[in-house]
Amino acid sequence: KNLKSLLYLMVLVTLLAISVTGVAVASATEHNPESIVRFCMDWPTYIDPAVGSDYSDTMAIVQLHDSLIFPNLDGSIRPHLAEKWDISDDFLTYTFYLKEGVKFHNGDELTAEDVVFSTERLVSIGEGRAYILQSKDTQGNIISGIESVKAIDDYTVEFKLARPFGPFVLALANLYILNKSQVMENIDKSEKMYGEMGDYGKKWLLTNDAGSGPYTVKEMKMEESLLGEKFD
Repeated sequence: KNLKSLLYLMVLVTLLAISVTGVAVASATEHNPESIVRFCMDWPTYIDPAVGSDYSDTMAIVQLHDSLIFPNLDGSIRPHLAEKWDISDDFLTYTFYLKEGVKFHNGDELTAEDVVFSTERLVSIGEGRAYILQSKDTQGNIISGIESVKAIDDYTVEFKLARPFGPFVLALANLYILNKSQVMENIDKSEKMYGEMGDYGKKWLLTNDAGSGPYTVKEMKMEESLLGEKFD
């Protein structure tokens, strides 16, 4: 019950961030309205979607990244990176079919392997929004709610849950997809906090993004400002 309440609260935070930034970005400088957008907000501490989770972080994260599904303001959901999905009769297997041709900011195509990587990274780091993929055992200990996640082909990804979880599809509004190859290229191997994954790209993702959202990071000054550039 507490986990479901936290989930709905996080989706609400996401919706508020979308609605506020949606209004704010409407104003621009007169001399060049297409390139510069100005609005006032608290600075985001973390733009890494596996780490940041508070309101100011979310305001930035939703502009830089995409999720499989997208929440509507009325609380319903609609397809986003995923065109459609199937749910097994026992509510343990969820199969998502991705849109083809979606590009990350560096030009790479988004595939099922990126979804698998982003899911495993979120679970391994265990911070921020990781609770959306967690469950509790009979003793009340927090455990992974995901038994497995795998790419069936380039545009099909399958999640198997450890146990049924009603709002699982809604939870995926908070799973933001990262470019696997770009993150892997920027892993700090000198750090050993995640074994062979080093720092899992956390240091690089403090000031850079590997997303496919409507904006890409042009300049990030920690605890000062984030300048985004429109991604076409």
